[in-house]
Amino acid sequence: PYSHLFRGTFEQNYIAHAAAYAGCLKDWPSHCDRAYNRFFYEIANSTPSIFANTVFIIILGIVCTVINIT
Repeated sequence: PYSHLFRGTFEQNYIAHAAAYAGCLKDWPSHCDRAYNRFFYEIANSTPSIFANTVFIIILGIVCTVINIT
């Protein structure tokens, strides 16, 4: 995670700050905040289940239609 912070050549002081940012070792905004993580993971986890339920209902409707036709 956060390997994008270490692409290319950097000075030593940048490496220390990037490692602290990635490891949440200081009071960094956003990605280290529990409220941000809770909101992000709730959104990320709810989207696939809604999509999966919609696909399931569509496939179930198609199967029921095919069974009733034959």
